[in-house]
Amino acid sequence: MEIEKEFQRLDQASSWADIYQDIRHEASDFPCKVAKHPRNKNRNRYRDVSPFDHSRIKLNQGDNDYINASLIKMEEAQRSYILTQVKCAQYWPRKEEKDMFFEDTNLKLTLISEDIKSYYTVRQLELENLTSQETREILHFHYTTWPDFGVPESPASFLNFLFKVRESGSLSPGHGPVVVHCSAGIGRSGTFCLVDTCLLLMDKRKDPSSVDVKQVLLEMRKYRMGLIQTADQLRFSYLAVIEGAKFIMGDASVQAPKRTSEMHNGRMHEHPEFPKPQAAEEEVRASLSSVEEAAPDGRAAAPSTDSTSHDTEPRRRTVGENARLSPRKEESPKERSEEEDDNVVATWKPFLVNICMFTFLTAGAYLCYRVCFH
Repeated sequence: MEIEKEFQRLDQASSWADIYQDIRHEASDFPCKVAKHPRNKNRNRYRDVSPFDHSRIKLNQGDNDYINASLIKMEEAQRSYILTQVKCAQYWPRKEEKDMFFEDTNLKLTLISEDIKSYYTVRQLELENLTSQETREILHFHYTTWPDFGVPESPASFLNFLFKVRESGSLSPGHGPVVVHCSAGIGRSGTFCLVDTCLLLMDKRKDPSSVDVKQVLLEMRKYRMGLIQTADQLRFSYLAVIEGAKFIMGDASVQAPKRTSEMHNGRMHEHPEFPKPQAAEEEVRASLSSVEEAAPDGRAAAPSTDSTSHDTEPRRRTVGENARLSPRKEESPKERSEEEDDNVVATWKPFLVNICMFTFLTAGAYLCYRVCFH
């Protein structure tokens, strides 16, 4: 595939930071007058992440319709997303609480079920408007294993999560735009939407080479600024699209996802697991520079990623593994001979001690006999 060749070329040249900067410079810039209005200042978490006026979401309740959220409409893919920022706090009820009330909007949120899996959690919630008695069912997909230092090491779990959201029907046009959020609503949220859109376009066109990831991202940036927040996230998006496309298009080099058992809610269930990425994913990425915008990603929720670290230092996960997996030093013949001698001595030592003790006792008994009777 052309995208795979492009990925390898960018990896070999360590050009991810350069292409990321090109995207930032080529991205569309539209007015954000409403977001910058003085009365809306406190409704923006970050000063440099604002919704464009033409694509911002308008609230129906209250005297102020502003929220830092954008509607992204990808016409060909028939996908619509609402990307937004959400406070990094517990905004859904826990099992022991069941219900949560929001007095400012007169809403009640009830936890119906919670399915905790190894790398994500699925919750079924019921939202009730206490004023109008209207209720709505909400599926809450919470991705919980996004590492603190940027991106997952492998796209396998991420792709499984994406396809689980798809299987639920939450992304279908009949349910309206899906709400995707993280702390700023641009980094991990953008990664999720970019990978989903690219894979959908490849499936519709039946031609993976016709999908340009960079151009799709630039199209999405017409609706919300700053999507894909770091060069690392851009690289991961390419990798996830490559692996997902191979599976979707039935590439013979990619095995079908195997079924792996997983414990959740006290029962064993099986879920498909994508094959691990090729050698390019296993290379050390110390040379890949990460250019972060001022708005760091944080905890996310529906679909969500959970991480609060804003550290940009490169990961050093392989150091400990190399130390643990390093082969043992081969012993010299002299060392082996000395070890064998030690083993022989250790084997005979108890026997020799017994002989000495027996001799000593015999001599002592004979001496006593001579003294007493002669």
